[in-house]
Amino acid sequence: NCTLLEKIEFGNNINTSSLITMESMFNECSNLKSLDLSRFNTNKVENFNFLLNYCKNLVEINLGNINTSSAKNFQSFFEYCEKLELIDISNFNTSSVTNMFHMFFHCYDLKIIIFPEILDTSKVTTADAMFSHCTSLITLNLSNFHINSNVVMHYMFHNCYKLKYLDLSNFSFNPITRLQCTFRLLTSLVYLNIPNLEINANSNMDRTFELHSSFLKVCSKQPNMIQNI
Repeated sequence: NCTLLEKIEFGNNINTSSLITMESMFNECSNLKSLDLSRFNTNKVENFNFLLNYCKNLVEINLGNINTSSAKNFQSFFEYCEKLELIDISNFNTSSVTNMFHMFFHCYDLKIIIFPEILDTSKVTTADAMFSHCTSLITLNLSNFHINSNVVMHYMFHNCYKLKYLDLSNFSFNPITRLQCTFRLLTSLVYLNIPNLEINANSNMDRTFELHSSFLKVCSKQPNMIQNI
């Protein structure tokens, strides 16, 4: 809640090696313009919840040396970082992460997310609204995401209305996967690669594809059933 703070400089001698949580560390620093965390030792940090939540004027973030090998919680990590256009998390290790709820929620200006080449999301249990209201994203390649069929994905891509291409080729689904409003209001989407989707009469598909683009092409093993939703 340091709402007037615009700049923080961390010197070479900062020692964060004993940190186990960084929850809400910069929460609601709403005038912070740039932030360099490359000197932070985060080897033991398990909790990154709300780290940059409501940093509404942040335009640059350096996470270059952040070690997330112990991390379990990424809830609302970048939520309401409204002016960030690029987020580079290519060095992140997500093998222990269980919670990605609202991770990029309301990142209005976000155009590019650089993910690791290999991304282990096998322990994630919730990805609710993870990219919801990322209204500047046009392409999202999540083919390196290995999401299991028990993950809650309500509103995951809701209102990403500029999104045209979405690749979920390594997502796993079963008929009880919770997909309420997952693809709702994707009014520009023309290509959705979702080959492992399985649905039946008992699936929770409430408003899953509501108000999607009329030009949408779905690559799935059940294209006819999807078209009828």
